[in-house]
Amino acid sequence: SLPKIPCSLGNGITRTKDLVSELEKLLEDSICRQMIADVPVGVLLSGGVDSSLITAIAARNTEQLKTFTVRFPNSGKFDETKHARLIANKFNTEHIELDASSVEPDLLVRLARQFDEPIVDSSMIPTFLVSQLVQKHCKVVLGGDGADELFGGYEHYSRLLKMEGVAKFIPRAIRSEISYFAEKYIPVGAKARSWLLGFGYDTKNGVPLIANYFDPTARSSLMRDKFDHWDTVSESILQANTSKCGDLIQRATMMDFNNYLAEDILVKVDRSSMLASLEVRAPFLDRRIVEFAFKKVPSFLKATPNNKKILLKELAGRILPSEFDRQRKQGFSIPIDAWLKEGDFRDFFYDTLLNSQSIFDNKSTIGLLKGQDKGRNNGERLFALVMFELWRREYKISI
Repeated sequence: SLPKIPCSLGNGITRTKDLVSELEKLLEDSICRQMIADVPVGVLLSGGVDSSLITAIAARNTEQLKTFTVRFPNSGKFDETKHARLIANKFNTEHIELDASSVEPDLLVRLARQFDEPIVDSSMIPTFLVSQLVQKHCKVVLGGDGADELFGGYEHYSRLLKMEGVAKFIPRAIRSEISYFAEKYIPVGAKARSWLLGFGYDTKNGVPLIANYFDPTARSSLMRDKFDHWDTVSESILQANTSKCGDLIQRATMMDFNNYLAEDILVKVDRSSMLASLEVRAPFLDRRIVEFAFKKVPSFLKATPNNKKILLKELAGRILPSEFDRQRKQGFSIPIDAWLKEGDFRDFFYDTLLNSQSIFDNKSTIGLLKGQDKGRNNGERLFALVMFELWRREYKISI
């Protein structure tokens, strides 16, 4: 189980280089422990900071380390092959580049069955495909999960700080009105809508909700024929699971650690990899590293308005090649918006959501689909609805 996160950082002032040294020692010890197995252990090497650090340290402690990078067809900007190759060459790993086959929509039915519950994360697709390919070469691999939540790696941490900087000059009542207007009158998926919704939140004591795919108004619209009253129970659950202590970055990283990491990322990786008979281990989630991140690392070494994952980048500057791009951030994702423009995935989404069996309001669903065609950011929302419908039909769930 995940350790309980403390509410406050230590009072001592530690120099950055001392924190970098401590982190390196902790991470090396964790990696060495997690490389103990009855079979060879490899590394999922994306070429980002997290997996590159794991590769560098693991290579010190094994004679021949296997690293894996997967290319997806027509992946374009999602192709990280050259970045991974730089790290593999530097640390002399046995580097294996794998090519994923094209993805068919029927895979979603299989994943809905495997996950056994609704989940909003289209990266389950590449996670499964990677696991399926790597399993043919290696049965256990190390991954970089947890680093973003512990050390401030997500882009929204910097954006939250910028929001906080603006919010302090605008009365809360006015910000709440802006948030209300955005929810009621700006179409779902429109640019900046989520940020305007979050603008009404208390940045001093809470965490603005900026990754909300379906706010109360959108949910009520989608379910208008199912319930006379839509209870916003999800908001109360979220508030109950949000830390009320520390500064904004500490609260935000704690919330992501306790919720997004535990309920999405780890579930996705575990169930996708197990479907492919691959074991994925996460060195960053060693209890001592978790406690180090929340007890000792100050927020300014996690994220600022113009930078993120600062302490990890300092470690990267110490042990990774000088030509390595420490500022690059590439999430593990698929081009779902492009897939929904035309072709099999678009047809599959339309057939699933506009089917007479669908529990979602037809008019609202069509609005999301048309909004996607207009360039709104509804791809992940539509994926969520499709996976919910596939799960519900697979397990004969009635609502």
